[in-house]
Formats: sequence, structure tokens, C-alpha cells
Amino acid sequence: MNSLAEAEPVKSKQGEMRIFLVDDEKAVTDFLSTFLKMDGDFEVECAIDGNAAFQHYSEHGPYDLVVTDYVHPGMNGLELSRAIRKRNPTQAIAAFTGGRSKPTMHCFRRLHIPVLLKPSSAPEIVQFLKDAIANSPKNSPKRRRPARHR
Repeated sequence: MNSLAEAEPVKSKQGEMRIFLVDDEKAVTDFLSTFLKMDGDFEVECAIDGNAAFQHYSEHGPYDLVVTDYVHPGMNGLELSRAIRKRNPTQAIAAFTGGRSKPTMHCFRRLHIPVLLKPSSAPEIVQFLKDAIANSPKNSPKRRRPARHR
């Protein structure tokens, strides 16, 4: 099997960014998926379970951005992020979570994963996703500390 580290995200349509969203709250995935597709710049795929998400990523990745919550069935968001980065060190990953614990936030940041806290407005989310892609390991000449949102 070829390494995903050198693979580029597959663009489905001109200019669309592929987003893989992992959150156990179907209302969140439905809202974000619908909103981002309406924005016109995003193609969105979703999963609600960390283990299923990693399997899906292994078969369909890489993406322009993987967005994960911290808490969901199977692997949690940190475990999923580590597994994806082990497979593809340059994969852009962002966390969109309601978990405000300092240890959780610190762990995401140690992995160079920006965090946006729920709830956030739709324009904040879109800007956060675009910033996360622009500042991803693949697009940054050197790793820098992710910006704090909220």
C-alpha cells in the first residue's frame, strides 16, 4: 500500500476543498455539511465514530482538512488525530469541540491542531476551516503554534 504522506487531496470539482468531518452529534454534522456545501467551496464527508472514521480515511484520504470533535464512539478525537498523522504526517487536522478542559486543549495544540470551541457562528467556522487548511503542515514551511479561536 502506498503511503498517504505524499498524496494530494483529490478535488471533486473545480476549487472545492474536501473536508472530512467527524462528530457524534448528527445535528452538528448535518448542519455543517449543509452549510459548507451551500458555501460552494467545500465537499464534505462525515462520520460519527472514530474507528469508522479512520477506516474511511484510510480508504478515501487524504483530505484538504479533517475536522474532529473530541468525544465520539470508538477512538476519541485525539486518538483519531494521532492515527491519521501516523499514516499521513502532513494531513491538515482541526478540532471543533465543546470540550473546554485544559488538558484536552493542550493535547490538541501539542499535535499542532487548531481548536475552535462550540458553539460558533457559521462565518467563524468557515474562516476557521480556511485558516486551518492554509496553516496546515503541508502548507506551512515550518510548524507554528495554531491560532486560538475564541
